[in-house]
Amino acid sequence: MIWKVLSTAALALAAGCASASKPENSIVVTVGADGKMRVVSAGDTAEDQALAALMQSALNGDFGLDDAQEPEPLPENQIWRADADGNLTHIQSGAQCPQRWGDYVRGRTSIFRPDGTDVGCNYENADGAVMTFYVYDSPEDLAIELEETFATMKTRQPVSSEVQFADAALPAAYAARTLAFAAADGTRMRTSVLMTDSGPWRLKVRLTCKAGDARRTEQAAGIALMGQADRLAAPQPVQPAEKPSPV
Repeated sequence: MIWKVLSTAALALAAGCASASKPENSIVVTVGADGKMRVVSAGDTAEDQALAALMQSALNGDFGLDDAQEPEPLPENQIWRADADGNLTHIQSGAQCPQRWGDYVRGRTSIFRPDGTDVGCNYENADGAVMTFYVYDSPEDLAIELEETFATMKTRQPVSSEVQFADAALPAAYAARTLAFAAADGTRMRTSVLMTDSGPWRLKVRLTCKAGDARRTEQAAGIALMGQADRLAAPQPVQPAEKPSPV
């Protein structure tokens, strides 16, 4: 168990400290009549007492590492609610992941936190554009997170250059950064990140498309993001399906 590993490490540390600067057996572990292990320090310095207390806590399992457990994950039907047409609503925020979004078709969905506070949906269209929509709770400043995301994008596409996002008409509605690069077959591509906040939720879109489709595709992504932000600004309560009443 984890606390046993800690206690072993603490005992090794104590032995090393004792051999270096204290008489042998200055810290002793005894076993009482009740079978419990107790740490006894022959030293009287604050360091001796603190080390003995640390070792005793490890032996007692007071760190609670054995008992630490991840919260029970919510079942998927308490995170996503599907209608008859396959459109999904994120129950925690009220955001939507429709089956079809403009000319995009939804592929997979993702749950990044078991309590449903971080989810995403992947989309593709017939032109090869890929869009991922995320809704999540983030304590980080949006501008800082945008820079961090953009830095990761540049790492993934080291031979690239920053270009203007196609839809710059509404700069106050969301923040966006874009890179231009060449695919392995030489096709000119663009990849963008768009971010905004709505209430307690952060919304993000990651978009990759051909450079020739950028104006239409990037503008559509911006409109989609603003639509979700508007929806979350005045959310309607969304409840998971009710369980049938017991007979």
